[in-house]
Amino acid sequence: MGIEKVLLKINNIRKDFNLLYSVDKTQRTKEWYEKVHSLNNHYKNSLHDIKFGKISSTFQKNKVEIDEANNLKLLNTLEFDNLMYNNKISRLRDLHPVLYLIQDNKIFFIVQTSQVTAVAKSLPDELDIDISKNSINVIDVGHGKYFPDSIYVIESKNIDELSQIIENVEQNILLKNKYLNDKSDEFILSKKEKAFEVFYKTLLKKRSWEI
Repeated sequence: MGIEKVLLKINNIRKDFNLLYSVDKTQRTKEWYEKVHSLNNHYKNSLHDIKFGKISSTFQKNKVEIDEANNLKLLNTLEFDNLMYNNKISRLRDLHPVLYLIQDNKIFFIVQTSQVTAVAKSLPDELDIDISKNSINVIDVGHGKYFPDSIYVIESKNIDELSQIIENVEQNILLKNKYLNDKSDEFILSKKEKAFEVFYKTLLKKRSWEI
């Protein structure tokens, strides 16, 4: 299932909720409540396609390789500075947990951060002398947490390689205690809902159904 199908599936459930709740309160039968209960369970299960994760940082490895290339005179000053800048940005990004989807050997993820102001954006082409250093606005998702209004994508050759890049926080006791310490299921689902809305808006270029 492609990324669009996953997002459309979740959005269609939200649409069904809207249709159900459009029924007048006086017309809500036992069957109506049973449908709401069933749909709610289906919705929660669909949100579990979005997971909390931790990206494996390659900051030190990258820094060593950049320094070695620079010492061998393989980089000019601009190339060196821009590569170091991108590496620094990735380090700051990888310090935080992410919410992610894996589809077609790609990780689509959003960084969770406590930074209120805009976050720095990686250079799309570190070799372009005219490239400017831009930033990404953040979205307030509550409880002192924010999502940059942007999607990061990491692609690999196979699914096994992806598992070495990112680890599921919810399935690792140490990581779960560190990043989701005593957080309720409702809290986790609320963050996944916010992440879905960013994924949907950014990747499909339109607003999702609200519930």
